[in-house]
Amino acid sequence: MQKTRRLRYLIFSAMFAAVLVGLLAHSYIVLSVLVVLAILLGIVGDVIENKPTAPFKQYNELHDHHVKIGE
Repeated sequence: MQKTRRLRYLIFSAMFAAVLVGLLAHSYIVLSVLVVLAILLGIVGDVIENKPTAPFKQYNELHDHHVKIGE
């Protein structure tokens, strides 16, 4: 997790910068393209962030099995 911290921060900063540039461009086309780019960067950042815990997802179903939704 710590090994990819700089990369994740760079990706999330690029997301913010892309949307900011789109807003400053005063063009809906540029804004929409950069928002889509930011969403794709967010997906990549999320995959990178969750990759170390992916092998343990099978245990999430067993955790807190006694707690019902809405309690």
